[in-house]
Amino acid sequence: MRRVWIIVAIALLAGTGCASKKGAYNYVPRDQGLAIDMEAQDMEGTESRASIHHGMARMFLKQGRYDDAENQARLSLGIAPEDPEGHFILGQVYRQQRRVELAEAAFRRAIELDKKFADAHNELAVTYDLLGKHPDAIVHYDIALKRSPENPEYLANKGFSLIMQRKYDEAEQVLTLGLEVDPYHARLHNNLGLAYGLRGNYNRAFVEFKQGGSLCMAYYHLGFTYEKRGDLHNAYQVYGKALEIDPGMTKAREKLEEIAGHLAKR
Repeated sequence: MRRVWIIVAIALLAGTGCASKKGAYNYVPRDQGLAIDMEAQDMEGTESRASIHHGMARMFLKQGRYDDAENQARLSLGIAPEDPEGHFILGQVYRQQRRVELAEAAFRRAIELDKKFADAHNELAVTYDLLGKHPDAIVHYDIALKRSPENPEYLANKGFSLIMQRKYDEAEQVLTLGLEVDPYHARLHNNLGLAYGLRGNYNRAFVEFKQGGSLCMAYYHLGFTYEKRGDLHNAYQVYGKALEIDPGMTKAREKLEEIAGHLAKR
């Protein structure tokens, strides 16, 4: 958790009749010193109360209780309206609710309050990708990566953004760099597999998909790449292999039904 620790140093320099003399030591009168100390304690108390709501909001987010998470984020901002963490969490809630424009505004506000907030830049970039503003997304991925160059989540997200822009060479470079940092990162493997597959390199794609999850999911992802390239016959066969491995895989079954409908119309 990002916390801002406020340290107030008060020097009380006592002297007989020196305070009013020109060139004498400056000092903080006892009552003023106590007032500053109480203000600092109040600020720390405010931060502590807001952080409690942060924790509750995150818990509700993980549970998918987005209305409750939003309420907790708003309570935190009621206590500390200029706390970037509160705006950041509210943005995460909005994005999960698919209120993407509101998410954008919340992340932008978090960055206005803390321009070095790498996670906020990353989340704003993801939001821009959802809005189709891919060049803006890349700008903020790069800012986040400048703060944390080896963050595998940032690299996975930037790689996927480049895939959506069909910049497969750049995507492969970014995702390969991520795997040098974290060789077992599932999304990096799956995104790299997608970059290979969408260029027609299905063998290399399947290798990456197998390292990114179960064999069942590897076939599903391979089927997705065939489908995206318009090869519905191979997509149908590969989705079928995924369903053979896991007969309860609903999304593979749905894909087979969808593709069967398209093939029947040809």
